[in-house]
Amino acid sequence: SLSPGNNESLSDRTVPMRVEDDRMLAPTAPAADVQVGDQEEQGQDEREAQAAHGGEDDEQAEGVEDGESGDAQQPRAAPDPGRPTAAMVAEHNLTHIPYRSWCECCVRGKAKRRPSRRLGGTYSESSHARVRMDYAYLTEQVESEDDAEVGQQGFSTSKADSSLTMLVMQDSQCRSVWAYAVEHKGSREDWVSAQVVEDLETVGLRNDRVVLKSDQEPAVTDLLNDIARQRAAEFGTAIEQSKVGESNSNSSVERAIQDVEGQVRTLRAALEMHIKAKIHLRNPIVPWMVRHAACLITRCRVRENGHTALAMMKGRPSHATIAEFGENVCFKIPKTKLNPGKFE
Repeated sequence: SLSPGNNESLSDRTVPMRVEDDRMLAPTAPAADVQVGDQEEQGQDEREAQAAHGGEDDEQAEGVEDGESGDAQQPRAAPDPGRPTAAMVAEHNLTHIPYRSWCECCVRGKAKRRPSRRLGGTYSESSHARVRMDYAYLTEQVESEDDAEVGQQGFSTSKADSSLTMLVMQDSQCRSVWAYAVEHKGSREDWVSAQVVEDLETVGLRNDRVVLKSDQEPAVTDLLNDIARQRAAEFGTAIEQSKVGESNSNSSVERAIQDVEGQVRTLRAALEMHIKAKIHLRNPIVPWMVRHAACLITRCRVRENGHTALAMMKGRPSHATIAEFGENVCFKIPKTKLNPGKFE
């Protein structure tokens, strides 16, 4: 060790450090060699890190090309009923009023399905048109048994002598309404599917992706599948069905059915007043009445935005003239192959 009392100097200790060519080794030379080696190793590590980082970028780029991103949509969590205190439970158990979701007895006896709420905000945004369909019935001469007999049996014995099945359709973009009187449910009648496809083209959904929505009735499901097969749209047709027992989630078409039924009854009453005769449900004019009722709703009813469904479809109001349903009119036969001769 170097101490103040040591007469040996640092130069005396370094004199014997010689190499074969009698040159003095510089004390800083070994440190310089180590520093250069460290820089080479550090540079190699940086190149390897950059290569690894570049590989991660390539993998990330491949993921973006595949349509995958690192983001995820956060779902809505079910509400937590919370945990009541012992005092709250004891007080509630006296009457079980009002209903509490944390009470097992209340859930068993009074629980109801969660109501279908109107979507708002981002949940109401949809890039695809939705076409809702459902069947309805027009009945005539509904008779019920004697009230006393109904009371003894405990249920109503009402029945209809005749009924007519109609299919009602409504689209979500223009809110247009279409109705068809059919003999059978499902795809047994080929003209129904073809007419629906033609009406969708009239709305302007020929080459658009469409979501067909209905309940889980087998007949209407069969019809939707047949419509999806006939549509020659580039973007395809999706089928959406409401949950079992929750037909109120398709309430928009239910309201359209009520509107069509009311319009049909009104047209029938007006026509009966003009011809002074009774129109029964099996009259050949009734299917035309069903079709015309929906057409009037699409053509004349003003929506919340101040436009009719027909105006939203065409982009401008319609000024074509119409006649009252059932009125006799004279019209010119269009030029077709069946057009009569000029002398006729």
